[in-house]
Amino acid sequence: VVDGMPYHTGIRDFLAAMTVETSDPSQLSAIMDGLSPPVLLNTAWETALATGALTYMEFEVVSALSLTYSIQETFSDRARTERPRPPPGAPPPGSNGGAARVQAAYDYMSSLVQDEAELIAVYDQALELIALHRDPDHVDPPPTLRSRDTTGSDSP
Repeated sequence: VVDGMPYHTGIRDFLAAMTVETSDPSQLSAIMDGLSPPVLLNTAWETALATGALTYMEFEVVSALSLTYSIQETFSDRARTERPRPPPGAPPPGSNGGAARVQAAYDYMSSLVQDEAELIAVYDQALELIALHRDPDHVDPPPTLRSRDTTGSDSP
């Protein structure tokens, strides 16, 4: 999610420019066809449920993880099902179909970027809570997803 967000933000910004300018809506198909929804796994959660590992964890941590995976699942479902699928071919000349398609794509990308930001915030809250329960005497703040740089390493 963190790695894909700048790309999605760039697409959203490009689409925002397309909504203001008179541009060729045929570009839209190339943009949206190349976009694939993020794949988020929940195998750790499913394994913890199946093995009973959650019974050994603090309720507060289990609750935070449950919320995190629920929000992640909702995010994945929305990213996959709400993506606009423009019909093939160009809109008829003189119609407003091209502008409507660009607007629908922009709305989708805006929603996706907002949902990604919210999911990252939930991930960060869960990481903080886990760190507190693992080592309550540790004074350094836990790493967060927002602190990652573009190389994927944590910032100092």
